[in-house]
Amino acid sequence: MDTIGYNFVKNACLDGNLSNGHSQGAITYSNYSINTYVIGNRFLNGRELAFGLNGADDGGNIYTGNIFDTFRGLTAGDGDDIIYEDNIIVNIGKE
Repeated sequence: MDTIGYNFVKNACLDGNLSNGHSQGAITYSNYSINTYVIGNRFLNGRELAFGLNGADDGGNIYTGNIFDTFRGLTAGDGDDIIYEDNIIVNIGKE
């Protein structure tokens, strides 16, 4: 399992996905992105989503111990087996 841990991501996708194309989130998964462990990160202020998924083949991802603050949403897409546990979620659904 790959790990993305202990980062601070601020002001992600401020131009929006429509102007940039494949930039649906602070972290954007492409085809067949599976088994990622996202732990202890802080995501602050994004115009799009915290995580952009690109299809039903993005699955088995675990998000734990993160802070999500001020994004349009957490994820969109059809990823399988996405697990959120012990995260702090503030101002989701706002830009």
